[in-house]
Amino acid sequence: LGSENLTFPDGVSIEKIQNIQWDGSFLNQIMPGMDVNAISRWPVWLTVSKDVERDHNAPPDYEKAQRAMSALQIIRPFGCKNVYMGFRKNQEGWTHLNYGFHPSEMKCPDIACMAYYDVEGIKKDFEKVYRGVSRAFDEKITRLENPIVLLELGLQANHIYLSTLMWVMALDMLFMAEKKIPFVERLTGFLGVDTLIFPPLFECDFQADLTVGSIATDLFQFRSIVAHGKLIPKKFLAQRELKNTNPECSVHGEDLYQYSYSQILSASALYLLVRSLRKIMVEDLIDVVGDDKKWRQKLKAGAARY
Repeated sequence: LGSENLTFPDGVSIEKIQNIQWDGSFLNQIMPGMDVNAISRWPVWLTVSKDVERDHNAPPDYEKAQRAMSALQIIRPFGCKNVYMGFRKNQEGWTHLNYGFHPSEMKCPDIACMAYYDVEGIKKDFEKVYRGVSRAFDEKITRLENPIVLLELGLQANHIYLSTLMWVMALDMLFMAEKKIPFVERLTGFLGVDTLIFPPLFECDFQADLTVGSIATDLFQFRSIVAHGKLIPKKFLAQRELKNTNPECSVHGEDLYQYSYSQILSASALYLLVRSLRKIMVEDLIDVVGDDKKWRQKLKAGAARY
């Protein structure tokens, strides 16, 4: 973030928090194993604020915080500590209110974690994505709710096969695709067959050459193998080099770009899912997705172009 805090509507912000006061805190009873010194050193927090002047005992708004975190993962799936805590801000700093809970930590695949922190993308799209996540849950739009939940469960599982299975299941739900051909056609039709999967990686903006069309079929096959408990074929275990399409990136060392094909497909599944969710929300397609008939027609139209 540099020196800049990011502020959004609905009391949501991404900011640096300093001077946390733990006097009188029962953190160890609320969340055993949490270290107040370590927490105090965390550099950036996603916060949801509200005015509690009239009700000093009002609990923190964890629902908004969870939705804001979901939005942030959709824009850039870095994972997070996934610790939710309540504080009161005062002139001296932040006082812990003895509220808190800690779902499992979310961790991204190695390749996905190498993407840069997209501050400009967060500034540009966070509000729309946050509103989209809120609408999905407020209006019970199952076709969006379940993929968002599976996105987070996959990050929490942190398992190359199970996480991939969850993310491709989410894509199945989103695109109403139960079989390989509609899955490939609808995914490529919606995102674009030649669309690059990964954002720039590493500090030099290494741009991996993988496109949606180049891995969609293998991704569905890999998901089916995992789902049915079959032995993973050598094809998916073999090392594969990520090729760079950005001539201005001068980072060397082939070991940086060598991964098993399973690892590449897992990270690809994650990015295809968040790209799809982000596109739906930024392009105001929630009403379309919420209507099965309209959504199916749109997907079929895109698949026909593919």
